[in-house]
Amino acid sequence: ELQEVESEALQYLQWYGRLQGLIEGAPSWFDVLVDGDRVYEECPGNQETILNKDTNYQNLIERLGAGVMDRVVHNERVIAVRQLADDTVEVETDTTVYQCEYAVVTVSLGVLKNQLIQFIPDLPTEKTRAIESIGFGVVTKVFLEYEAELWTLDPELPEGGFYFLRTQEGEKDGK
Repeated sequence: ELQEVESEALQYLQWYGRLQGLIEGAPSWFDVLVDGDRVYEECPGNQETILNKDTNYQNLIERLGAGVMDRVVHNERVIAVRQLADDTVEVETDTTVYQCEYAVVTVSLGVLKNQLIQFIPDLPTEKTRAIESIGFGVVTKVFLEYEAELWTLDPELPEGGFYFLRTQEGEKDGK
């Protein structure tokens, strides 16, 4: 019986380690910041996105982007972003040079860390230091789709959702 309790305790400990890694954006809880609570800053405003029953994130994105989608360019590799003397922005891609009043750059941290886009003038020092110091997190998201509304299947489901526990760390496909 002690072995069974120890096994279950280890499962919860491993789950808690994965949870802390998820919260901190770290591959394991051995990589979380010791002083994370001191360096963490909450952004001002409400951090929650609550969707109505009959909507989803795709609807939200489409509504937020409705006024600009005709000016969004996809599937072009950006080489450089230049702030010109007349306060216009020039965005150079593999195939085209665009001129605009402003540009929203939404590239991955890896693109920024590897300096795959040339910014002219250079990004401010505080931004480059932040890019250099931020680590890559490990997050796994699983999306489940049900025929019925989830809360009708399990009315006791907590607001925060649920977690999965593996029976053995590293176990795959039940083996």
